[in-house]
Amino acid sequence: MLTQEMHTVANDTSLNLAAKGLFLMIITMPDDQPFTIKEFSRRTPHGVMAISRAIEALEARGYIKRKTLHRDGRTLGSSVTIFCANGMHVTKGV
Repeated sequence: MLTQEMHTVANDTSLNLAAKGLFLMIITMPDDQPFTIKEFSRRTPHGVMAISRAIEALEARGYIKRKTLHRDGRTLGSSVTIFCANGMHVTKGV
């Protein structure tokens, strides 16, 4: 289902390689894996700011939408929804 989105993102010349790589990490992560910028920065050589910019670029182009999840005043992490060309979507994260 996400094969077309992988090709679309890979060929989007407005995205840098960090955003393209992050998209690949997002679509291959388990559906229930916590989605946090700190976790992605631990798994890559990129820092928190670079990961944040990559997420913002993917959001700006409409590939993903992030939602921060809270419980008892604490941030648990985020879920991310990946939008597909066929109108379907996939949500991953906490």
